[in-house]
Amino acid sequence: ILNQIFFTTCFTSAFSLVWLLSTSQLPQVAGFIHRHPEVVQDIFVLSVASCVSQFAISYTIFCFGAVTLASVMTFRQFISVVMSCFLFGQPLTGVQWCGVLLVLAPVAQRIHKEQQRPE
Repeated sequence: ILNQIFFTTCFTSAFSLVWLLSTSQLPQVAGFIHRHPEVVQDIFVLSVASCVSQFAISYTIFCFGAVTLASVMTFRQFISVVMSCFLFGQPLTGVQWCGVLLVLAPVAQRIHKEQQRPE
């Protein structure tokens, strides 16, 4: 797993660098960091969070499989959207509630199936 994470990270870093160079945005990025040195801490925190999440994703796939990861990520997105609707006072329409049910139905079915399985 560590080799996969390492090489994936190396590829994405190289791809990002090539993209910045090919679009001539690297000098703008360097200038922004030079003008706002406090952003370095934010970049570091974002990088650490990305690293930790990559390990969590790989660990989840290794221990539980890709289907479990997909379920967890879908449910996380669902919770994020619903919380955002309530926090910012944007009520869901009837069609959107149907979408909520479409997201929750497989998750609820899987939980029910897991509880029915003999140990």
